[in-house]
This record gives sequence, C-alpha cells and structure tokens, in this order.
Amino acid sequence: MSALQAELKTLFSPDIENLETWIPENSESFGFLLNLYVGVKGEKEQEYFSATVCTPQWYFNDKAEFEIIFGRHLIFMQKWDYQALNNRLSQAISSCYGETWREVMERVGRIALWEFEYYQGQKK
Repeated sequence: MSALQAELKTLFSPDIENLETWIPENSESFGFLLNLYVGVKGEKEQEYFSATVCTPQWYFNDKAEFEIIFGRHLIFMQKWDYQALNNRLSQAISSCYGETWREVMERVGRIALWEFEYYQGQKK
C-alpha cells in the first residue's frame, strides 16, 4: 500500500463572512477562529480541523500579565494575507503522509485541532 497524502480542501471562519476579501480593522492586531477541511488527496471525504489565526500582538496583549504562555493550534501572522495563509497551510498539510487515513489526520492535527483528536473508539 502506498502512503496517503493530506490535502487542504477548504478554509472557513465562523467569525468572518469572506476570508478572501476580509480586511481587519486593525492590521497590527487581529485574531479569529479558522476552520480547515482536510482530506486525502484525490478523495472527496474530509475532516474538520480548527485553529486560531492571529498576530502576536493580539495574542500576547490579552495575556500580558503572564510570564509564560502555552499555546497549541495557533497560527501567527505578522499581517493579514489570505493567499499567503492559504498557500502556507496547503504546503504544510500536503507534507503530511501516512499509511492510513487516521495516521494522515493525526499528522495534520499537529497544525490544527482535529475534531476526532481525543476520540478513542470502542475498546474490543
């Protein structure tokens, strides 16, 4: 069996009507929830992932009183550029390979939170 490759299918934000045309009010400091739909290259099925996209200023401004901050499933940008975000995510996701669907999706889960990350399934 040959390795399966992940592919970014769609980007969507419940916070922004149209990501491609959106212009943040403050280009120096913004943040929003991003949903990514990812599947195996050449297949229709897809899985849901999510991450926070933000500038470092937006993220750290809210947490200024902390000396140490843990972060996971964060995508930092210096400025808003939809095409750059789409290209970088497509590149990062297409570098995720595995022998099974689950292996591929677990690797993509290092970039964004996979909807089934904590699902264990039935024990036999």
